[in-house]
Amino acid sequence: MNRFAAITAAASMTAAAMTAAPALAQDDADMAEADRAAETMMTEVYVYDTTPYKTPSEIIANLRNRGYTDIDDFDVEWGYYEVEAIPPGGDDDVELEIDPITGAILDIEDNWF
Repeated sequence: MNRFAAITAAASMTAAAMTAAPALAQDDADMAEADRAAETMMTEVYVYDTTPYKTPSEIIANLRNRGYTDIDDFDVEWGYYEVEAIPPGGDDDVELEIDPITGAILDIEDNWF
């Protein structure tokens, strides 16, 4: 299978994995499911690469350490993580796009929903 075909096939599987990633919950079973969805996404995005990445559990721990609260949604998107949370010193939710390799916050937007 060529790389394009592999990525195209992976895209449809990733869509299923993204919807399977649960809204962030506190119990270990839900976090394990989010971690599995992230592993699936990373395997599909980096088909020929074994790049280490941050798991959703590691990302959430990092955000909490940085002062983010009310982390209520974690989505495994195509090539990045999307998290909704309240920033340090803030009152309103923001939507964060996070690089799964470095854990860096790529974008912060007001969450209008």
